[in-house]
Amino acid sequence: MSTAITGKDVISIGTIPRLSDFADGDVGVLEFEGDLFDATVGHDSAIIGEMATGKAATLTLRLVAGSANDTYLFGEMNRFKLDSPSYVLLNAEITQRVGDGLGKITHVIYLLSKGAIKKVPTHTTSVEGNAAAGVHEWTIWFARGDVSVE
Repeated sequence: MSTAITGKDVISIGTIPRLSDFADGDVGVLEFEGDLFDATVGHDSAIIGEMATGKAATLTLRLVAGSANDTYLFGEMNRFKLDSPSYVLLNAEITQRVGDGLGKITHVIYLLSKGAIKKVPTHTTSVEGNAAAGVHEWTIWFARGDVSVE
């Protein structure tokens, strides 16, 4: 029987070594957008072609509105909008800690590069009071994502 216990994951982006201003629920979701390869069957053969789009990834972060991490991402977004040709693309790293229940910890490490904030963050406003009004949802696209297990 396999056991996986996770916790104390670390997300870093740009010059922030450890994001900490997370909202509630799922605070970070990483999605790889495409297939790693395209394949077809030939006569007594398999034809497989690597697809660069399979390395692209989107990171969605839910941060407390107005927090230091939120302010940093607004600054990055505004730098991109101000002069996109001179913008220095973002790098990010996500380290997931997975324990086996017997004391052994394995690290699943996602390295993301060549990224930029894809859109203005989602925000909710409500006259009835809504906790979602205190959350900004950021979408950051990366041209390349790699994963390793250590």
